[in-house]
Amino acid sequence: MRGLIPIQNSSEIVDLPHWQESIKFYSRGRVVDSNGNPLTSSYKGKIYRLISKKEYYKSTSIKILHKFLALILLIGTFGLIRKCKSFKNINSHKYVKRYAIELQPSSRPIRPVENDDSFSRKELAKGIQINNQILKKINSSISCLINKIPISGCTVYDSEPSHMVFSLDLAPNFIFKIQNPLYDHFRPLKERYENMVKAKTAIRTECLDLLVLPSAKLIQIKHAIWGNIDIIVEKKLNILSDELQDKLYDKAQDTLNETVRQLAVLILKTGLADIHKKNIPLLDELDSFGHRKIGLIDVEVMVESREDGLGGYMSPGLIRCVNEPQGQYLQKFAKRHRIPLSRINTALQERCLQLRNGVNYPFDLGVYHLSP
Repeated sequence: MRGLIPIQNSSEIVDLPHWQESIKFYSRGRVVDSNGNPLTSSYKGKIYRLISKKEYYKSTSIKILHKFLALILLIGTFGLIRKCKSFKNINSHKYVKRYAIELQPSSRPIRPVENDDSFSRKELAKGIQINNQILKKINSSISCLINKIPISGCTVYDSEPSHMVFSLDLAPNFIFKIQNPLYDHFRPLKERYENMVKAKTAIRTECLDLLVLPSAKLIQIKHAIWGNIDIIVEKKLNILSDELQDKLYDKAQDTLNETVRQLAVLILKTGLADIHKKNIPLLDELDSFGHRKIGLIDVEVMVESREDGLGGYMSPGLIRCVNEPQGQYLQKFAKRHRIPLSRINTALQERCLQLRNGVNYPFDLGVYHLSP
């Protein structure tokens, strides 16, 4: 198995002379295939979780010998060997061993026989129970919501004109999103919900376990004046306040490397575009490997261009939410997946300048996803 040493448990990791535990092991806990690459939905082989990375730095004499050998190989192959992984290992200044535990079937990503999106739709709707009393309250409030008239027992939040976002005292753990009938030419709410289902499928099949999507369900009510109205019901996430988010973002950067990678994969697989801090709030929760989890709010906006989610367009983009090394990683990620780099390069330059000047995008959650 290239690049990995399979073990049953951590006690099998042998401490050899001059081999040190890697300080920058950002992929700790990552689920990978038998070649050590991030898992994809099409992969069918054995699945592993990285738990340790050992490094041995070459002595000066070994480095000189390997440089000489690398030069001979380059000349002998007319430079064709340059992209070969074995050649890169020879040219490296250190040896690396990565240890991984094979995941048992019960720990592997769920790969249902039925259509992936059908399965995701059921998973997404878990925990959403709306009774008749709540439905009647919503129905009686529609006209007031449209006309922006205050409603007893209802809290309305700032949102785009095309839809309305509110919560009810009758259901304090839920957020409700309704298409504004006056803006029915905008993207239908059903389409926005299907994008949530698409995100759920990608999170499961790509093993993006640090990305937490709130439970959600699409329901419909019949209004006497406005006819059938679609509603997205979302369960609130346990998210910290804006002030604590700002502090956490500043302190948590080193725990976000794997989280940023997973977000990049989600953008690649779905076209998620509306990326700024308020839509990716940090959760006060780390996994067993010290990686920070984040909530995904408003994932309904997806586009064909993957450049929007990374480099920004209508929203800042992921690069403007991370630190400089993470931004450089995202730039390489985009290049590797042949995503246009124009806006991504601009975003990275702007972000680096912001960080050097101590400027940061303020966190503005809009409070509606805070737990009651």
